[in-house]
Order: sequence, then C-alpha cells, then structure tokens
Amino acid sequence: MNGLEPGEKIEDLFRNGLRIIQAEHLPKFGLEGVLLANFPQIRDGWKICDLCTGTGIVPLLLFTRARNLKISGVEVSPQLSGMAQRSLELNNLQGRIEIIEADLLQHGLEKRNWDLVTVNPPYFRPDRGAVSPVYSRALARSAVAGSLEDILAAARDLLKSRGRLALTYRISGLGEMLGVLDKLQLGVRRLRFVHHNFDSKASFFLAECQKGSESQICVEPPLIVYETKERLTQEMQRVYFEGKALESGLLL
Repeated sequence: MNGLEPGEKIEDLFRNGLRIIQAEHLPKFGLEGVLLANFPQIRDGWKICDLCTGTGIVPLLLFTRARNLKISGVEVSPQLSGMAQRSLELNNLQGRIEIIEADLLQHGLEKRNWDLVTVNPPYFRPDRGAVSPVYSRALARSAVAGSLEDILAAARDLLKSRGRLALTYRISGLGEMLGVLDKLQLGVRRLRFVHHNFDSKASFFLAECQKGSESQICVEPPLIVYETKERLTQEMQRVYFEGKALESGLLL
C-alpha cells in the first residue's frame, strides 16, 4: 500500500497480526470499539454490518471471531472511511470486508438481510455542549448527522427477523437508549456495565438486542477494565491480547 499521510501511524491490534491506521488529528478507536467487537454472540457465515464504523476497528476485530463472515462498515466521513479502507489494504482484507462511505440513510445495503448490526453511536446531542469544529470529530462525538433514533432505526431496518443488534453508549444515556430501543421493538436481552476500576462508577454500557422481541434483560456481571492504575484485569487482558469474546451463555 502507499505511504502514510502526515500525522498518521500504524498500530498493532494484537490479534492475528492485524494492524490499523490511526491519525493524531482525527478520532481514534477506543475501548468502546474493542469491547463492542467482542461482546455479541457470532456464528460462522453471518452477515454483519457496523454502522458509524470510523477507522474500521470493529470490522477488523469481528473478522477474527468466526469463519466466512460477510462484514460491511458504513462511515459518512470521507477521511475516516478512507483510513478504514487503507487499513483493509494493509491487512490484505479487501475481499473479506467492505467499507462504504455513505450516510446511514443512503448506504444502499439490502434491508432485512443482516444477522448482526453493531454500532457505537455518537454520544452527545449537538444542542448539549460544544460541537467540535473539525467535521470528522463532530461526526464521531455528536449526533450531527442523525439522532439516536435515526441511527437505531437504520440498524433495525437492516436486520432480518430476530436479528441481533449490539451497541455501546454512555451510561448517562441509558434511559434514553432503553426508551428508543423499546419504541423500535429492539428487545434488550443482555446488558453489561463497564467500570474503569473496582471503585469507579460505570462509564458506559454494552447491550445486545433482538429485533421483534420484548426486552428480557439479563444484567451481566460488571466489566472492570483496570485492577491497578496501569494493569488491566485478567478478563481485559484476555480480550486485548487473546481475542477472548465477552459472550455469555445466554442463548438469544
């Protein structure tokens, strides 16, 4: 592949030799993306779509979890989608994963045909707090390209009957999220709260839902990231360095 753009670097994902391109001046993947890729139940041969894919962290990590997956990532920002595409080329995955530069409502993907949709929606409403003047950052952090309901409705429309939706969101938005999911008939089945350490309050949550079902929520044990200031818990070490999934025994 061609050389990196100014301000870009290649980071090791510690998973099957995969690497990803990141840029100092653009949104980078974070803990939420890593956990989202490892949270939902996945089966061989599934069709998976990742909305708001950013630089492609979720599709790359999802690829390692099962065989013969068909994965698409949708991202509206030309800069981020371009980086995601170049990361596919870096890992020789052009024919295994596709990145689509498109608005969530104009992506052209076949509806009611996907087994799993994943999404890490922008956390903040544009009328609550400052919106970044950098367009790519504004898209990643603030719902400037569509409301939370718009994003989740787009996910629902892609899913086949009884298909799965996996998402992550800020803890202060839990009530809003549950209300929208209920309205769209995306029944919550698994819920897990993520804490920075053993003494901290939850900062965000992971949820797995099922299209066309009522919520029957199983609240799983809290996920603790650090056991000391700099040392990951054993569970997080297995996630980061061994690719261990966060699947539960719950059958959806």
